[in-house]
Amino acid sequence: MFFKIARFFLPCLLFAGFSYQVEFIGLQDTKTLKIIQNESSIIQLLHRPPTSINGLRYRIKSDIPEMIKILHAAAYYDAEITYEIRDKEESALVYIFIHPGPQYILSSYDFFSGNCQEKEPLPGCHDLTLHDLGLEIKKPALAEEILKAENILLQRLGNCGYPLANIESREVIVDAAVKTVAVKVCVKVGPLCKFGPISMVGLHDINIEFIARKILWEEGEIYTENLIDKTQRELIETDLFSSVLISHAETLDASGLLPIKIRFNETKHKSISLGAGYATWNGPSAYIGWSNRNFRHMGEQLTLEVNANQMLTTGSLSYVKPDFYRRNQNFLSRAELMREHITVYIAQTWSWQNLIERNFSKNTYASWGIRGEYIDITNSINNGKFALISLPIYVNFKNVENILDPTKGVIVNYWIKPYQNITNRIDTFFWQYLDTSFYAPLSKNRSFVLAIRAQIGSIFGAGLYRIPFNRRFLAGSENDLRGYEFKTVSPLNDRGKPTGGRGAIYFSFESRFKMTKKIGIVPFFDVGNVTNSAYPTVLGKWYKDVGLGLRYFTFFGPLRLDIGIPLDRRNFDPRYRIYISVGQTY
Repeated sequence: MFFKIARFFLPCLLFAGFSYQVEFIGLQDTKTLKIIQNESSIIQLLHRPPTSINGLRYRIKSDIPEMIKILHAAAYYDAEITYEIRDKEESALVYIFIHPGPQYILSSYDFFSGNCQEKEPLPGCHDLTLHDLGLEIKKPALAEEILKAENILLQRLGNCGYPLANIESREVIVDAAVKTVAVKVCVKVGPLCKFGPISMVGLHDINIEFIARKILWEEGEIYTENLIDKTQRELIETDLFSSVLISHAETLDASGLLPIKIRFNETKHKSISLGAGYATWNGPSAYIGWSNRNFRHMGEQLTLEVNANQMLTTGSLSYVKPDFYRRNQNFLSRAELMREHITVYIAQTWSWQNLIERNFSKNTYASWGIRGEYIDITNSINNGKFALISLPIYVNFKNVENILDPTKGVIVNYWIKPYQNITNRIDTFFWQYLDTSFYAPLSKNRSFVLAIRAQIGSIFGAGLYRIPFNRRFLAGSENDLRGYEFKTVSPLNDRGKPTGGRGAIYFSFESRFKMTKKIGIVPFFDVGNVTNSAYPTVLGKWYKDVGLGLRYFTFFGPLRLDIGIPLDRRNFDPRYRIYISVGQTY
């Protein structure tokens, strides 16, 4: 008696002949069965049925050898397939009976070098174990995993200076008596290779000196595949190329070195960007930007941007010089004009800054430098003009896979900015802020994720009224308390006007449910406290809001719609706030 675990039912209307249905019976391995169904012409050609029973029978018989190959690849070496056709008027029901037999297990996997008669250690490499190759004895001898192990073996040799190694022969011994598979692989290692001269093809508008800075090896060093991969990745990340292909020759040159060839395909380096949007809290918005990513033909970036809405207008010109004095270190110079027009103040800010940016590791980034700014505050309870010099420092750590939709890991951002006010009186204050986000998947497929955000800030040194209004803490935005009037949550003066604060604490909690592949919902809760104290404290008024978010997942990231409702609503707060953007809130 056969155990039926899968049934494939796809009727097809026939204009000249009959329709048929297909049912698979007997195979419990759903992964292998799916492969059989995807590769079977009897399934793929349902929309083109044969004109006779004999034609259907021929189609089935033609499929069976390919099905047997798939079963062998899945270690079912005793597999047999039979079929039955039950004819009806102008239609047929096809039963495919799969008799898989036992799944053979891997009894041994040996790799040899030299004369392939004795197991010799691979030269220049650490001893490789089956675990390194992704194999395990007494587990099913899957052909896919055996072939993958060979690729890993050659990759390891490539990282040890033997990129010309190849699999010379492979012996697979199937023992039907004990249902096992033994594999022997003979590796032709080839000579120890060192990096040789580099030839470049496809460069048109980029100085070769810029490329040379990105290459991670020196001529004469022992060949390492990882350096090839990392160099190729860093060149692609410059956004100057649509493709970069690095390859090596098949033989050593007269000097005993391995020539390297790099083939480039450059992108267009100049671009214009346009954008428009609308939000309930800041009205319509528009964006225009121009960028040259290959300024002076050295991969330097020159960018001009203008962004405007009812509350914020900015115009900026920035210049970035990559690999400034060392690899993975950039120099950034930026001039900016900003006008803020919000409920509690109007501020015009002219600023200019020079920064050094460095990637210390895959997960850690930092920047530091000097910034000068002139601020004119009007329409507030504390107007004034300020000329400030600061030494901003920023550190970022993240170990999440997708910054737009993180599901596991942590993100930490820390800013510290010592300010010197050189207007009228000499005031010094220190502004610092810590922003941390944690992500914990609560289901195996990460369709349910708990996201927690904690933020803490403090300003010490000068008194509150000697700090520019737009440098004080004011909550009420998509980054903290989403339900409240924009940048108004803070202590109030005796006339009920927000004063801003020197200390702030915010917490956000989100339960992210992915209902389908495309749709998700996000209930959230925010709570925060802004105080006059330079050090954050639990004392004072805590503001709270709740809300619900909708997510639509696209190939580039989730589209976000959040509705926040204030629980401690003041007379100037809205009943709700709506935020629309790309990516999760944090």
